[in-house]
Amino acid sequence: MSIKFADARKAITDAISIRSNPYEAKHAIIVSWAKDDTQAESDVISISQSLHRIGVNDQTKLSLGGATPGWDLLDAVRLIERTFRHITGPVLLFFFYAGHGAIDSNQRLRLCESTTSTSGFAYDSIAREFAGPGSEFDGFANTDVIVLLDCCYAGKATRSSPAIDRTVEVIAAAAADGTAFGNFGTFQADSRRTANNLTWKFAMAVDEAWRNGWNGMEMDWLIEHMKKNSSVKMPHHGRVLGTVPIRVPIEYGSASVASGSSPVVPSPATGSSGPQMLFTLKFPEDEEASAGQSMLKFIRRFDKSVRLDLQGVWRSNSTIVLLAAPWNVFVAMNAYADSDITLLGPVLSANLLAEPQKPKSAESGKAQG
Repeated sequence: MSIKFADARKAITDAISIRSNPYEAKHAIIVSWAKDDTQAESDVISISQSLHRIGVNDQTKLSLGGATPGWDLLDAVRLIERTFRHITGPVLLFFFYAGHGAIDSNQRLRLCESTTSTSGFAYDSIAREFAGPGSEFDGFANTDVIVLLDCCYAGKATRSSPAIDRTVEVIAAAAADGTAFGNFGTFQADSRRTANNLTWKFAMAVDEAWRNGWNGMEMDWLIEHMKKNSSVKMPHHGRVLGTVPIRVPIEYGSASVASGSSPVVPSPATGSSGPQMLFTLKFPEDEEASAGQSMLKFIRRFDKSVRLDLQGVWRSNSTIVLLAAPWNVFVAMNAYADSDITLLGPVLSANLLAEPQKPKSAESGKAQG
């Protein structure tokens, strides 16, 4: 099948608009248990460092315990939500949980202190604050939410809801009926634990984007990176509200350095907007005559910093376009179910057959006498 030019133009426009819409405020809620036995304390440290790198410097850390842990967490979430209501620009809330997960009698995900403890609460009570009707966020389109659940059965939280103007994304350590690898103290001596821990995968993805000097990171790229580095447990992802993927900026300067990383800080001035992908798309027969020129004119409207490069247009059984574009542009185009888009791979160099620019002569600027 093929993609119509109007659809391609809309996909590019929507994807590019994400990149020019910075968050006015960002806040994280980092949750674990006071009597944790899953080594969550190391996950809390790792996630905190990674969040600093994407500019989430306001962090509320909760170590749950007591008689009403669910209500204590709910109060903290609502307090931050009310603060966001006074901000007119886009805002981002990052919610992280490390600890035990279980399935209750109603087949809901339950966040609990231990596998044998009766303490804990249903994740749904928190999820409703992010995506449910009547929540503090309900009716406000300026708040996006990223949820990272490093626990067993976290896939229960990735079920989608009807699309609205804002986005809520959930990254789960395990399937809805599966356990998470490396969350328990008994795995401490297992060398596979760290490499398959969800928090570690997230931290390594942020580290790569930071080291490459990118000025932003799309959630779709993040998920693919985490899956690529999963040899035992595959992370599960759900966009439970909205259709537009979240993009978070990378921040430099005082960003903390992850354990084992070089303290070299890349220059944001030379950083790109993220990975650029090379792919082909086909336009239908009724658009063959105009599709190539229309695409060229459309792409020329954007600044070079957007990194949209039309590499070639050929006519075969249909019009075939070779395009280099940021990752989220490829994802946006690929969302059209009937489109024929082939991903060739990441762009690792400039066009090797492009005409090199001739250096200016030293004498060119001198007046001739």
